[in-house]
Amino acid sequence: MPMSTNNFLENELRKIFGNDDMFSNTKYISGVCYGELDSDLKIKCQIDDSGVSRNYDVLRITVINRKDGVVDKHAIQFFDVWGRLPVPGNPNFKEGVAPHIWAYDGKTEWYAAAPKERHYAILKENVKNYLDIFRDKSIELEPKPSIKKQLSDNKNISTQKKPAKSKNNDLEV
Repeated sequence: MPMSTNNFLENELRKIFGNDDMFSNTKYISGVCYGELDSDLKIKCQIDDSGVSRNYDVLRITVINRKDGVVDKHAIQFFDVWGRLPVPGNPNFKEGVAPHIWAYDGKTEWYAAAPKERHYAILKENVKNYLDIFRDKSIELEPKPSIKKQLSDNKNISTQKKPAKSKNNDLEV
């Protein structure tokens, strides 16, 4: 029995995101992946079509603030990160095929060529780089003092009295 479109898309999202690999509390519901970047930012990811109905060729990512709504949206075309996928032995696709999932005649599958593990890794890295923009870096990094504080500290260092040195042996007195 063929897999429903939502189940197929959900399986593809699992190949990209796994379980809590990229963000926490990962949930898959009706062909959509949801998760959390932090306590305020939620993520929604889905494979969608960019123009031709039921030809799924783009990963849409939405960053959502739980109080204020949509923060940002981004679409990653499979073709833009993978290029054309080769279809060995098929004279109709000598230059490969633009990667997309299609739903046709009751089946949902990759059209002519499916991506390999390396393709999913490339896509995952693109998504990670995008989401890193929204991650709370204050958790990972020590806070730096403000410019005003840094200038003040430098001024205090330069105005402090330096110890005197003896002429004979360079020892501080």
